Amino acid sequence: MGMVYTFGFAYLNFLGIFAILILREQDHFWKSRPSTFLAVTMIAEVLIVIFISLFGILELAPIGYTTIFAILGFTSMTTFLINDPIKVYVTRKLKSTIEIF
Repeated sequence: MGMVYTFGFAYLNFLGIFAILILREQDHFWKSRPSTFLAVTMIAEVLIVIFISLFGILELAPIGYTTIFAILGFTSMTTFLINDPIKVYVTRKLKSTIEIF
């Protein structure tokens, strides 16, 4: 059961970290560079989540390298390849709708 908690912990943390990157910009996330402080804290958080997931802490059981990097890859792909284009589309659609009124 602890591995399920660790899986959820890693997934939700990575999703939150990547969501910050796409939500800070109305256009595509690569259009502007994040500040150095934001980039460093995000990298640090990713490394901390990887460390906790690999070695376990409290009720979180350790999971393997393959699993943690699969979670990291899946969350980054869904966030940047699916969520970001949807965000840009909806933002542009809402802007055009708001400008009419």
